[in-house]
Amino acid sequence: MIPFVQTSIEDPSLKTPEDFLSLQGTVINGHRERQVIRVTLPESPAILKLEHRIRWKQRIENLFACFGLSSKSTREAKTLQRVTHLGIRVPQCLAFGEDGQGRGFLLLRVIPDVVSLPESLRKCDSCSVMARVAQTVRAVHDCGVNHPDLYANHVLIDSQGKIWTIDWQRSRLRKRVSMKARCRDLAALLVTLPDHLFDRESFLRSYWKEDFAQALPII
Repeated sequence: MIPFVQTSIEDPSLKTPEDFLSLQGTVINGHRERQVIRVTLPESPAILKLEHRIRWKQRIENLFACFGLSSKSTREAKTLQRVTHLGIRVPQCLAFGEDGQGRGFLLLRVIPDVVSLPESLRKCDSCSVMARVAQTVRAVHDCGVNHPDLYANHVLIDSQGKIWTIDWQRSRLRKRVSMKARCRDLAALLVTLPDHLFDRESFLRSYWKEDFAQALPII
């Protein structure tokens, strides 16, 4: 594959794929083939997702998902660009690329002052928070995007109560999100949230609110 970099960072020391792949920081999680690292840039802290080995199986899966023979990093970057344009709150993509030797990267700006959804539910009015989460997920789906990794820890709440979502590397951009895909996303979120933190029925009613209204008879 041909090496490339797309970046919005105006830093002469960060121009080539190797420049980004060699950034040092604190490892958050990962394994031999992939790592997530917190790095410090002159502008702000950032999250660096590294792919040390891009498998051809992954490239072919991304091809069938209409992202070309790309890495997970490139697929997620393109998805973030699309959903940002649609008005969905996601991390800002600062740079992404591949080195032509089977390695890829994605650099994201850290979202300031956020807590995970479970932590927020322990501190705030769960009904209000989950209603806004339901509306956000519904908006994502109605825009033609699904999020198979919509786990509770991938939903973040900022200090103003706004909803953010992360980890979009397996999402698909569609003309219409099917009922099956919607239910899978919702199930991924609900199964990772303890029942005692929220009212499951109220959450689902908030998500399907428009459908309930359309189903009511006109009097």
